[in-house]
Order: sequence, then C-alpha cells, then structure tokens
Amino acid sequence: MTDKTTPKSKGADLSGLDDFNLSSFLDGGKKGKAQEDAGNAAPAGAVSYAPLDHFHEDEDNARQEFDAQRLQELAESMTQVNPKTGEVRGILEPLSVKHHPDKPGHFIINGGARRYRAAKLAGLEQAPYIIKDELDDFDKFVLNDQREQLSPLEIAMFIKARLDEGYSKTEVAKALGRPASYVSDHVIFFDMAGAIRDLYDSERCRSMQALALLHRAHKKNPEPVEAFCQDANENDQELTTSQVRAFLESLKKPEGPKEKDEKPTAPTGDSKDQEPQAPKDEDDNQGDTTPASETQLGEGDTDEEPGDQFPDPSTRNEDQQPLTLDGEPLSGGTLEGQADQMLEQDEKADRIKKAIIQVKHDEREARLLTERRAAYGLAWIKYDDDGQEVEVDLNQVALVAVIEA
Repeated sequence: MTDKTTPKSKGADLSGLDDFNLSSFLDGGKKGKAQEDAGNAAPAGAVSYAPLDHFHEDEDNARQEFDAQRLQELAESMTQVNPKTGEVRGILEPLSVKHHPDKPGHFIINGGARRYRAAKLAGLEQAPYIIKDELDDFDKFVLNDQREQLSPLEIAMFIKARLDEGYSKTEVAKALGRPASYVSDHVIFFDMAGAIRDLYDSERCRSMQALALLHRAHKKNPEPVEAFCQDANENDQELTTSQVRAFLESLKKPEGPKEKDEKPTAPTGDSKDQEPQAPKDEDDNQGDTTPASETQLGEGDTDEEPGDQFPDPSTRNEDQQPLTLDGEPLSGGTLEGQADQMLEQDEKADRIKKAIIQVKHDEREARLLTERRAAYGLAWIKYDDDGQEVEVDLNQVALVAVIEA
C-alpha cells in the first residue's frame, strides 16, 4: 500500500516572504509604521507618523504668505544627515493636526504648514504628527505666530474674520493675549489709502504700527502724507516706525509767521548794545539851559552807594503819612477787603467745573472716561481718531492735559 501522505519539508518555511519589501526593512520599517499609524491614528497627544500625502492644509489657516527662500532653506535642513544617528533629520517637531472630517486616516494641519511644505520640497515621504482636535482658531493663530511671526496682512485677515463672526475687538485682543491697540492697528489694514497700501505691497514698510500711524494722519493731512509715501516708493526707501513718527511730528510744527511769544528784533543802528530811548515830552526842559551832561549822570558819575537810593523804612520821619487812595489807607480798611474779595473770585474762576482728561496711549491721543468703572490699575479711554473705547493698563497711559469741558 502506497503512502500518499505528503513528505515533511526540511528546514524553515519561506513561503510567507513573497511580499517581502527590502526597502521597508532598510529604512527601519518607518514607512510601514507610517501606513499602519495612518490607518490606526494614535490617541490625542501621542506622536505618530503618517504619509505626507495624508496631511492637508487648513483653508482657514492664519498663515497665507510663505517666503520661498526660507522654505527652501528649511527643506535643505531636513535633508541633512545626523552624524550621530546616520539618519536624515527630516521634520524634528511633529505637526499639530486634527482628524479630517471626510477622509478617514487623513488629517488637517493646525500648526506646521511651513514644515509640511518644506517636507514636500525635501522629498520626504512621511511626517510626525500629534492630534489636537480641541484647538480653536485662536489657538492655531498663536501656534503659527509663535513659529514665525505672521505678516500684517495675515493678522489683519484673521482679525477681520473673527470680527465678521461676531467677536468684539476686546474679545479678540484678550483671546490673542495682545493689547487692544494691536487689534485696532490691524483692523484698519483694508481701509488704508492707496499710497499707504503701496508702501506695504512694495515692502517699503512692513510695520503695522507705522502704517496705522500714517493711516490716522491721512485723515487730517491727506496731501502731505500721500506725498511722503510716494517719495519713499519712488526713492526705494524703507521706512521704520521712528521715521514715520518723525515725519508726523513735523506736521505739527507751525509754518509761516513767528510765534507770538517770540519778540521781534528791534533795529540796532551802528551799535548792537544800543537800547531804544523813551520819547521825550515836548514841554520837558523848556527854558532849562542846564547842559545835559550836568543833568544826566552816567555810570560812575555818582558817589552814592546803591542802598542810599532806597532809604530804610525804620528811619522814616514821623511826619510821613501812610499811603492812601481816595482817602482810604492802602493797608487795611475797605480797599484791602475789596482786594481780598477779588482774589477769592479769581481763585474760584480758576477752578474747573467739569474736567476733560487728555491722555496718550500707544502714540494715540485719547481722553479718560471717568464715568466707566474699571478694574484696579486699569482705565477706560476713548481714542480721538476713531472714537473706539478700550480698557487699558494705566501704566501705559501718559497724562497730556486737563481742560474744562
């Protein structure tokens, strides 16, 4: 009887190696791990890997401008080999992502759009990530701004979007951890005059504070401000905030006639030290034949000491009477009482019934709102240029003047 049983094979069974991938073995199995992680996403807060094409940029991301040169530099740094490990550096810090609502195993980038784009330029196949589904728009803004400061345009677009959603300027400022002036400066970006916007677009001025100062000055002095901006563009001149402030200060200086307090220069004749003579009365010295040299004493023509011209009151003769006016003594009596009353009335006239407290905050003129309650160390002010009311730190407020309403 023939034994039809299959003979036992000798040695190891290698039939399962048909799908063996040598490349995945050589790269430490990272690619296979990335594919596995993409299918089974890691829990929130844990670092995992996924293929680069499983990541998608957020259309509402605050960052919209990317510097091509800096992206290329970042990509080159990712391709460098770590001398200790012998491995390509890749993306050293995980992307912050959330689950894609429509594509299982795919993610939307919260923070890390620059790293993601640089990784694509570097030809990387995968990227590390951390899931943070709970981040809101403000969190994503802070993530991007901390990595590389957002441009004024990106910040203005973000703030405008939040205001359109119903947030107030104060709420946006607090959520971003910035002063109210930060929001006020950026919110005017899309209202700037063409000449001022050209400064930004041509990269002559990228300071939002400087642009905001020019925007507010343009309301009162449109022609000189536009001429200033056009001159900077034509001369290819980059403007700093200090230069803009110096220009705006020059607008405040009066031109033309001299100030009233400045005394006009009198004619001097031949001598610089000559003083104007008082006009003489026509009847003076009529019939007086005394030479002028004997009636007018010059310097050094008298032997009297300076004190001799003013006798000591204690040596006054008893026959001398106190000074009077219309029969009333100047010291004491009715006249002195009237003088005291006049002084008291003048003092009352100097008092302010209702005061306006003018202040300056963040280089903007404003007035203190004393009728609004504020926390200790804070105060409400109202800007003169746009009428906005904000609560500010008193340490950042400078007192300018107190005037009567």
